[in-house]
Amino acid sequence: MILSGVLEAQKNSGLTWGGAMDPLQAEVEILRYDLDLALDLKKESIEGTVGIRYRMPEDQRTLRLDLLQGFEVRGVYDSDGQLEFSRTEDFLDISADGGEQEVFIEYSGTPMVAARPPWSGGFSWAEDSEGRHWQGLSSQNAGGKIFMPCLNHPSSRAAEGVSLAITVPEPYVVAANGRLEGVEEKGNLLTYHWVTDYPISNYNINFTTGYFERSERPFISVSGDTVPMVVYLLEEDAHHAEGLLDVLEQSAKTHESYFGPYPFPEDKLAVVHTSYLGMEHQTINAYGNKFRFDTVGNDVVFDWLLHHELGHEWWGNKLSVADWADFWLHEGFCTYGDWLAREAYVDKEKYLKYAKSRKLGILFLKPLVPERPASAKEAYHREVYTKGAFVLHSLRWILGDDTFFDLLKDIAGESRFSYENQWSTEDFLKVVSKYTDRDLDGFFDVMLYGTDPLEMTLTEWSDEVYSLQFDNIEHTLPVEVQVGDEVKTLEVGSKSIFISAPKPPVIDPNGWLLTKIKKS
Repeated sequence: MILSGVLEAQKNSGLTWGGAMDPLQAEVEILRYDLDLALDLKKESIEGTVGIRYRMPEDQRTLRLDLLQGFEVRGVYDSDGQLEFSRTEDFLDISADGGEQEVFIEYSGTPMVAARPPWSGGFSWAEDSEGRHWQGLSSQNAGGKIFMPCLNHPSSRAAEGVSLAITVPEPYVVAANGRLEGVEEKGNLLTYHWVTDYPISNYNINFTTGYFERSERPFISVSGDTVPMVVYLLEEDAHHAEGLLDVLEQSAKTHESYFGPYPFPEDKLAVVHTSYLGMEHQTINAYGNKFRFDTVGNDVVFDWLLHHELGHEWWGNKLSVADWADFWLHEGFCTYGDWLAREAYVDKEKYLKYAKSRKLGILFLKPLVPERPASAKEAYHREVYTKGAFVLHSLRWILGDDTFFDLLKDIAGESRFSYENQWSTEDFLKVVSKYTDRDLDGFFDVMLYGTDPLEMTLTEWSDEVYSLQFDNIEHTLPVEVQVGDEVKTLEVGSKSIFISAPKPPVIDPNGWLLTKIKKS
């Protein structure tokens, strides 16, 4: 997701998810969702069935799912017949057997409209320039309960994927997750059958409808896989397809160069045109930046929004967190990928200048990692992007380029953290500790769990002598110090080190660290 408007949208939306898990859901595992929905584009409503294959303790007799009250549940059944159910607040409680089972839920209703997508979750019902329907869906800050019964917690991923059968009037096109298995025609209705077998978070399940034209070319991944690269654009903007494919291909190659192979080669690498700005739906990223491409460097055509959302295929979709307290792992890593693009397309000087400019937006209002368990509303704020990226920027300086970039690729390729598995800040810190002999506990305490920058004191003594020390960490960190035209790297800790200089030295001239420097 993107930066502007985050706080305002969170205030406008009463919905959130995550936090403490309901006891009846704590030991339930969702294996697969099979969603079969008809969209009424005129009435802006949905109707259909979701099949949910799950596993829960043998002695548990209630399957508790989340679903907003605005939906009517018309029936619940399994292979043996109807099941009893009840509604309480936004819960759907089903009398069901434990073990591995499957239930089917028939429901309908008018889903909530997103007040400011993608930050406030809901459906977007819009029209193209010809007055034809254009439907979108965004749900990161509320979860899948806004459109289907589900286990609505970030720790829950459908381990075996999802299928979507979405029915719309002809000739509308539906773009969704995974691969298109076929289109079924019945009268004047079309049902698009989409399937993915990759694990997926419920907020990443998505379908978008419009008068779309589909354009495709192969993407050759560094893994050697040939991946379908697809864009779905409104007919009126279909002439942008080749340019958008060029930008998409370039961004994908750049991400691969830093993070390794594209994570979903069995499905596709795709973008769908939306009426809202953007969102990282797995294998079908929403794109609404109106083809406002920038030229970076001399000749690289770049779309910052497309690049950012695509980065989430690695950071958020492949590697996801089970508690929103670790939200920065999604947004900080992905935002750092945006910074690296400046270096890839221009040079390191451009990267450093861009990173320096991001400091201005870091106000140290909240810790990056709040107390857990955390809801999306508690954890999600502007600095999970910028300060989160700065943690990695500083870590790059501390470890050195070779070690740091090995670390990034190793994390992105680590099976313990990806797909059906999830990771946390603690996991990240344990991996970092294997890449350095340094004690970085103080650095991470300040950067991740505090609301202050790294604090230093520069003291002027007589005879052109200065001293420098950290005030809020005990261990040493490498710090660049510029005296005249010469830049040296010094190991600075809580004990003063002395610098000979005819005038005050410049501390951290390249902006590697988030520092507040007190002069005395």
